[in-house]
Amino acid sequence: LTYKSSDYSSGSGTIKNYRFGTKFTIKQCMQYIFDYSDNCAYYMLQDYFGYSGYNKFISSLGCRTSVNANTRWGYVSAADSAKEWIQMYDYIYNGRYADFIRKGLATSTSSNFRIGLNGKYTVYSKCGWTDYLHHDTAVVEAEHPYVLICLTNRVSSSRLQQVAKAADAIHTEMWNYYL
Repeated sequence: LTYKSSDYSSGSGTIKNYRFGTKFTIKQCMQYIFDYSDNCAYYMLQDYFGYSGYNKFISSLGCRTSVNANTRWGYVSAADSAKEWIQMYDYIYNGRYADFIRKGLATSTSSNFRIGLNGKYTVYSKCGWTDYLHHDTAVVEAEHPYVLICLTNRVSSSRLQQVAKAADAIHTEMWNYYL
């Protein structure tokens, strides 16, 4: 994939620091998304694969969003993100590139959920952030895996870590005492 000016984003990532015309493999772009939440890599993949396949898939899950060249992120809600993660969890064990995706999500950068759970479980996570937002979404591979989503407006990393601890305490209590 060739990095073009139309792929530029001032948001998180490292590709934005490269010269336009620099070439990357699909695998490199995916790795930059895992490692840096790289927006330019995301745009490059959108340009390469197009929007219709993603839109058709996401709609089949019952999600309310679509993306295009002007609306590259679409509308994201916690409920829709949970639907996506349920599918992702299946993919990381059964998909064509399962090993690569599983490893990337298990070691992705800046997972406040992973930090908050302090290595207690494998956490498959994808974070995103701007100057105004900080999100973390994940599947926590507990004895009974669960999806954990937190979409926030200007919240600190430590608060997201506390969300993970609280969610795990609720999850543990639910399985130990109520089911």
